[in-house]
Amino acid sequence: MTGGLRGFPAVLTSFIGRDEAVRDVAGLLAECRLVTVTGPGGVGKTRLAGEVARHVAGRFADGAWLAELAAVRDPAQVAAALGIREQREVPLADTLARVLAGQQLLLLVLDNCEHVIGAAAELCAGLLAACDEVRVLATSREPLAVAGEARYRLGPVTAVTEGTANAVKIPSRSSLALVQQDSLKSGHLAWSAMRKM
Repeated sequence: MTGGLRGFPAVLTSFIGRDEAVRDVAGLLAECRLVTVTGPGGVGKTRLAGEVARHVAGRFADGAWLAELAAVRDPAQVAAALGIREQREVPLADTLARVLAGQQLLLLVLDNCEHVIGAAAELCAGLLAACDEVRVLATSREPLAVAGEARYRLGPVTAVTEGTANAVKIPSRSSLALVQQDSLKSGHLAWSAMRKM
């Protein structure tokens, strides 16, 4: 599978307000083998990682693979989320090298690392040491603290409510489009108030 996506969910909504972030993270991946997108819960780290993977998958002969770690409760199971079964008395790095030996160039997305941060960091360090052609894009509330890690801090898209619920200050067109999309679904904003701004 050249430049394809494995394990990524279908995209059902448009992605607005993060074009610069997608470019920035894609640029970091071109230069660094490990990039971690950090930020508070709910800020959009997972969605950004998915968009970046879609954007850069063509650079990778073996595409982009997603390992979703949100449901992993035991740090010992982080490798299992990749479909890698650790073997007794065999270093994880050796197992990873064997499993990924056939991959030419691969982007691995490790999503939601924060609750298994130590195991995720160990996995990344092992991957990067054992597999020269693998790059990792991780999402976490905190950095993995692995040597060579590039970090991208993601903040919220700016749309600040001032005064009443109907008075909204929108600093950019992309933020306006994002608020429009969300409000059309929920009906929470009065557009007549926004048109007066």
